[in-house]
Amino acid sequence: FFDFLKNGLSANALYDIKNAGDGTHVVTFKAKTAKDFGIKEAVLVFNSAKDKEFSELKKIELLFPDGKKSSLTFVHLKINPGMDAARFNFVAPPKTKKTN
Repeated sequence: FFDFLKNGLSANALYDIKNAGDGTHVVTFKAKTAKDFGIKEAVLVFNSAKDKEFSELKKIELLFPDGKKSSLTFVHLKINPGMDAARFNFVAPPKTKKTN
């Protein structure tokens, strides 16, 4: 989802943007994108009307093509926090059968 928005809140070939006021922006995906991606619309709510930085994102409400909805609430959102590479090393548990 965030990859679609990496270029910011600007309308493009994939979606349209509407500023709904009070820090709320409505992302409406174009028909083909909605079908391929599985999301019809997303409402992005920022901490204030002037905020548009993703670190200031408070909530995302997703509307799916079948009418179902999901809401994601963010607390202390950090962009690119930096993670130790060791966190991504997989170590198989003891007695794991390994095949090549």
